[in-house]
This record gives sequence, C-alpha cells and structure tokens, in this order.
Amino acid sequence: MFKMLVAGDSLPTVVFAYRMARCTVSNIIRETCEAISEVLQPIYLAAPKKVKWKQIASEFSKQ
Repeated sequence: MFKMLVAGDSLPTVVFAYRMARCTVSNIIRETCEAISEVLQPIYLAAPKKVKWKQIASEFSKQ
C-alpha cells in the first residue's frame, strides 16, 4: 500500500493489483495516512513556541 502513496497510483489500480475490495483499500490508505501524520506531524509540523512566534513576528515587522 505504501507504494501507492509514493508512486501516486490511483485507487482502482491498487484495488486491482491487490485484489481487495475498494472499501478495504480505502480504509487501509486512510489508516496509513493517519498513522504517518500522527507520528510525523509533531516532528515536522510542530507549532513554534512562544519565543519563536515573537521572533517570527519581529521579522515580519522589519519588512
């Protein structure tokens, strides 16, 4: 299934390739995306701390 996410295959292609029902494939893809997001979001999309927000704001006010 991860290959589908990386390669950008369409849902019908994956359904055919794995010989699974569309709803099963959809659920697997949804659960996989949720798990990836849950693990990586705090690392790569974490909200800046208050001090960092102030630094960002000061950079905008300088422009």
